[in-house]
Amino acid sequence: MRIETFTLGPIQTNCYLVSDDAGNAVLIDAAAQAPRFLDAVRERGLTLRALLLTHGHFDHVGAAREIHHAAGCPVYLHPDDRSLPPALSAGLFWTELYRAGETLTFGGDLDLSQGSFTCASSTVVLDGAAAQSFAAGEHAFYALSFANTSAEGIAVSGSASSRTLISAPGVATALTFADGASLTATVSLTLTGASAEAPLSLLPATAGGAWQIRSFGMSSVSCVAVSNSTASANTLVASSSRDLGGNTGWIFGADNATTWTGAVDDDWATAGNWSAGVPGAATAVVIGSGASVTISAAAEARSLQVGDATLTVSAPLDVAEALVAGDGATLSLDKPVTVGASAVLASGATITHGSLGTAGVGGIDLTVGGDFVVESGAAISATGKSSSALGRSKESRGGGAHGGRTRKSGGSVFNPC
Repeated sequence: MRIETFTLGPIQTNCYLVSDDAGNAVLIDAAAQAPRFLDAVRERGLTLRALLLTHGHFDHVGAAREIHHAAGCPVYLHPDDRSLPPALSAGLFWTELYRAGETLTFGGDLDLSQGSFTCASSTVVLDGAAAQSFAAGEHAFYALSFANTSAEGIAVSGSASSRTLISAPGVATALTFADGASLTATVSLTLTGASAEAPLSLLPATAGGAWQIRSFGMSSVSCVAVSNSTASANTLVASSSRDLGGNTGWIFGADNATTWTGAVDDDWATAGNWSAGVPGAATAVVIGSGASVTISAAAEARSLQVGDATLTVSAPLDVAEALVAGDGATLSLDKPVTVGASAVLASGATITHGSLGTAGVGGIDLTVGGDFVVESGAAISATGKSSSALGRSKESRGGGAHGGRTRKSGGSVFNPC
């Protein structure tokens, strides 16, 4: 293997051309002067397989676009660097995001009740074709997938917490829970059966037993049959599902949920923009990817989930339970927003506001009654929004006032908000 160093660009950044004896090469960072790299590749008879950006600062990325177009190689960037402020990332260009983490797949029983487990960014999958048991102990996971396809499904004990938790096996199966067992999803929860007639059953393992589920983030629940469960953190809205009794914190059916369709315009207050009418204080609200929604009159909701979409808050918004901004979401908070429970800003999401000095824009005023989680790759940013005429806006680092804990988890706050 051969490693060559190129020191280029406005602040003399080191870049590295790494090649093997077979003529394959990767370039690590591309500060400037693309022809220097391209000439070196050509003269040495190399094929450039990839450009790897260590991070997105301007002095590491200046030649990335030109090299990509000339050599046809992918340009890789870590997902966290997508939300860097423009002043630091001028010229940023990429075609792929780094994907890290292992997948651990188990076809039989998994017992972690006695040992230790460090999740890193791994995905744990239980996908047996016969009955399985999962003894979680008290462990945390990054991603946990229940994919068992047997009629008996998976017997769960202990308390498992995971960033993302999914069970969508596509057949009628079950998760049965030991008395006192619990599942917690901090960012994303998906529970989906094959159909209303072939549901995913969520049941206690013994008569009279009880189990708990907590969802702090995005949730999608459909075609399930549930008994003896307590849902906390957020109310769980289950469509095309059956309440078998003994449940609290669940809503079955679509009467108290509505999804944005945008059939008429971009106004929150237009009934025709929603699957079940304008949200009220008892409504769970979902705004999916690609939407652009504006709140122009005071609004309220039980809970609010925003996917890869833009929500502009130009009038006060009151969310009784949880607010979740998913990957790609942009929330422009120009009027006061109150969240009664937790708020989650997932990787790739941004909270910002309009330009100060614009009529009706007063800077971020966000009150969170519970925990506020800002994931790595998320940002609370007012970059480029300040007005010298108005001076500094009210600082709201960590999301304004909050009654719980702020967990920043590697996210970023740029400038006073």
